[in-house]
Amino acid sequence: MGLTKKVRFEEIGQISKRSALFFAERGPIGIFNYHIKNTMAKISTSRKFKSYSPQQGLLLPPSLDELIGGKHLVRVVNEVVESMDLTDLIDLYLGGGTTAYHPRMLLKVLLYAYSVKIYTGRKIAQALSKDIHFMWLSGMSRLDFRTINNFRSSKAKEVIEVLFREMLEFLMAHSYIKMENYFWDGSTFRADAKQHKIVWKKNAERYKASTEQKCKTLFKEIDQLNIEEDRQCGKYDLAETGANSTVTKAISAQIKRLNKHLEIATSKRIKRKAATLKKKLYEADSKIEKYET
Repeated sequence: MGLTKKVRFEEIGQISKRSALFFAERGPIGIFNYHIKNTMAKISTSRKFKSYSPQQGLLLPPSLDELIGGKHLVRVVNEVVESMDLTDLIDLYLGGGTTAYHPRMLLKVLLYAYSVKIYTGRKIAQALSKDIHFMWLSGMSRLDFRTINNFRSSKAKEVIEVLFREMLEFLMAHSYIKMENYFWDGSTFRADAKQHKIVWKKNAERYKASTEQKCKTLFKEIDQLNIEEDRQCGKYDLAETGANSTVTKAISAQIKRLNKHLEIATSKRIKRKAATLKKKLYEADSKIEKYET
């Protein structure tokens, strides 16, 4: 036991001498640089990230159907419209010329969009390109906003309001939509929000009976929203689609600017860490000097 202790004390003494020699040869600055290199090497070897390749195609892409819940609202709209007799609507198409999008699909898209409070052609077109529910419902059709607006204002003009009202009442009856949330959350009707805050629950049936009037008001707003969107965008799509942008030429310059900002920000952080480490090394150096003396 005593021998073991002696050996350990001797080993500690040798380590202490080696440390002192290490400090003596390099000095504070040399030690500081040495530890910085060691620290950065450890950091670089310990970095582990999950695989991320957004442009890589999938060998077996996931099915949109698998990503949507079995009782999701979009499935209800799909099933209802799928079972409807659309003979009268289809008869409005004269035939000939190029192929047209099927009115059943267009009607599904419009009714679902209105159900989730998306009202303008460009925003519906946007949802069709980025929302899996719209993608699934449309069969991955990429509708142009002009196609949507044309169907809404021509072929579906006489029927869309009554069909949506019936759909809305059906969805409310089956707890997919609450009337007070749809018509009273500030996004569509704002004037009497506080006045009717408590009345909704007590008079649900009375308000349900007024759905027809509220839908009439809603569709007037929808027309106005589409007119305003056309006024703002002109003949172009939403700005974020980049349809009228010349950004491609400016991307490389922007990348350089962002990289410069990132470099400055990270260098400041590294300098702060280095200053902290430097302070600790000087403190350790002073402790070793006290120990050696």
